[in-house]
Order: sequence, then structure tokens, then C-alpha cells
Amino acid sequence: MNKKGFTLIEVMVVAALFLLTTAGFNYLLILSSASVEKATLLCQATYLLQSKMEEIKLLPFASLPDLNGNTFAAGNGTIKVSPVLADLINIELSLPPHKLQTLRSKY
Repeated sequence: MNKKGFTLIEVMVVAALFLLTTAGFNYLLILSSASVEKATLLCQATYLLQSKMEEIKLLPFASLPDLNGNTFAAGNGTIKVSPVLADLINIELSLPPHKLQTLRSKY
């Protein structure tokens, strides 16, 4: 007898392979979605840090120590100002997951 078609076992094997492949792609989609979300948060944090640092650059040197302990970005970011020398200070901005640090001279 020459019958054309598939047996039940062949159909079940193909269905199982299809389900495994679909589950694998679904997992990759979830991972890539999480990566995109993490990258978006990282870009936003970087932008906020850079813009705050630009604001600080415009301030006079004498007023910079007063910024120590201040917050920005709705209280999520912090500013730490510490003297290095009499005419040099260290400014550190932190907004998780980033930190941005610079030195500023009086001159």
C-alpha cells in the first residue's frame, strides 16, 4: 500500500519542534526588550548628568561648594563637591547607574 501523508508521530514531532522554536524566539524577544529598556534608561541618565554638568560650569567658582549634597532629577541624582586644593575642587554627579566626575579650577 502506498499511502501519501504523515503519520501521527511525524505531526507530533513537527509540532514539538515548532513549539520549541517559537519558545526560543519568544525568549529572545523578551531579552531584547529588556536590553532596549536598560539602554533607554542609560541614555536618559547620561543626558541628565551632562546637562546638569553644563549648568554647573556656568556657576562662579565661589558658589560651587554650596552645591554639595544637593539633588537633581527629581531627587534621584546627587551632587558631591569636595576640595582638592585651595583653588581646585572635585565635582561628582551621580545618577544611577552612572557617575560623572570633573575637576574645576578657580582660574
